[in-house]
Amino acid sequence: MTPAITPTPAKGLRVGIYNRCSTQEESQVNALELQAKQSREIAKQLGWTIVAQYIESVSGTSTKGRIEYQHMLADLQADKFDVLLIKSLDRLMRSNKDWYEFLDILARNKKQLYIYMEHKFFDTNQHGFMSGIEMAMHAQFSRVLSDKLKNSHRWRQEHKS
Repeated sequence: MTPAITPTPAKGLRVGIYNRCSTQEESQVNALELQAKQSREIAKQLGWTIVAQYIESVSGTSTKGRIEYQHMLADLQADKFDVLLIKSLDRLMRSNKDWYEFLDILARNKKQLYIYMEHKFFDTNQHGFMSGIEMAMHAQFSRVLSDKLKNSHRWRQEHKS
C-alpha cells in the first residue's frame, strides 16, 4: 500500500488561525501565547496571508460558549479565508458531534483544514474515520481529567487543605 502524499501547501492562500488552550492557568496562558505566535510563523513560512486569528482560553468539551470559535465559523461561512490552520485536532474541539458538524460546514464551504503539528491538510476521505475515534478519545480524556480535578477540589475542601 502506497502512503498518501500530502500536497504541498499553495502560496498566497488566505488563512484563518484558530488557537485554544483549556484553562486560564498562567502556564497555559503562556502556552496559548506561544501557540498563537507559532501559528503565525508557520502561516508566514507557508506563504499564506493571515486574515484572522481566533484565540481563546476555554474548554474544548463543547463549542457552546466559545465566542472565538463561533466567530471563526461565521468567517469561514462568509468566505473570509481559504484554509483554517490549527495546531492539532484537540485544540479545535473534543466532541464527536461538534467535530462532524464542523466537517460538514468545512466541506459545504469548500475550505481546507491544515494541522501544523502533522504538517498536513486534513483529508476527510483518508482521515475521517480515525479522526472520529480520536475525538472520542479526547472527549473521554477530558471527562476523566475533569472528574479528577473535581474530586481533588472536593477532597481539599473537606480536609481544609
